[in-house]
Amino acid sequence: MTIIGKVVYDASKLVGNTAELGIELTGNVISSIAGISGKDKLAKNTKKYSVILGRVASKTSKIAGAVTAVLIDKTIDVTVHTAKYIAENAINTNVKIYGQTDEFYDEDKYIEVEYKVLEK
Repeated sequence: MTIIGKVVYDASKLVGNTAELGIELTGNVISSIAGISGKDKLAKNTKKYSVILGRVASKTSKIAGAVTAVLIDKTIDVTVHTAKYIAENAINTNVKIYGQTDEFYDEDKYIEVEYKVLEK
């Protein structure tokens, strides 16, 4: 995995863990308030579903980050190979044409061509 891919992957893990803990904490606060208010069923359900939602948010973030990291790595790999191929096969040409193009083949007109093959 490239450095960029690893950074994206690690960041998605951090975001996932933070989201999970934040959702669970919010659920616990709401559950506590509902418990104090005498709404025991709401308190129990809020706590239960906040744990489930936190895990879903965490896994979703981590999966999305892993997929994004793989896509970034593949994009970098393809770009490097494409750039390498272009560099190996590129020819730099400069063409200068003097005179009128309709009289291109007259003896007093000429073409000057310079080219350089880029080294592999």
